[in-house]
Amino acid sequence: MTRISPIPWEPIWLLSLLVWLVSAIWIGVRQFRARTFRLPRSPLFYGALALVIAIPVGLKLLDYRFVPFSRADAATGVDPSLPELHTRRYNAHTVDELYEASLQAVQSLSTYGQPWTIVFVNLQPGWGGRIVAKVPAPFRLDTLSITIQAVPRAPDSEEVAFVRLDVYSAAPPGRFDFGENARHIRQFLRALDARLPEGE
Repeated sequence: MTRISPIPWEPIWLLSLLVWLVSAIWIGVRQFRARTFRLPRSPLFYGALALVIAIPVGLKLLDYRFVPFSRADAATGVDPSLPELHTRRYNAHTVDELYEASLQAVQSLSTYGQPWTIVFVNLQPGWGGRIVAKVPAPFRLDTLSITIQAVPRAPDSEEVAFVRLDVYSAAPPGRFDFGENARHIRQFLRALDARLPEGE
């Protein structure tokens, strides 16, 4: 069973790449100052070089254990691969209350010391709505979209059977998220559950 890693892999991965880059520059500067481009014969040198290469590679492989294929997005679902991200269902009378609780949850959250920012809201009283927020992540802003929908008991019926809440979060195009978007959704759902438990 896949689970969401509690470790923020993206900043660790970027830090390991930074260590590798600094090490490469340090080696180049030493070679230039010595006016020779022969590699040192010290086993310690090669051990350190192997370590700075192995750290980012190892972290990437470990990342695949928690985030298959390093997707750039995540979403709730009826039967998702991540059980923590199941689609929420609430009683019919909570649709507007759920919308307000979702707004409050988003406004209360922050990542890496930066608050989440609501950029779009749309409410249809009694039937649900949509909330879109920008979520800070290392070197980018992810987009989190919350959809609240009242499901009727039958087609063309105005009687609501239950209220469905889905969440989708994505990194900008061309970026891997290292599990960040799944953690965004989990963070929001936990904040929402504290205000309005599922099923109420």
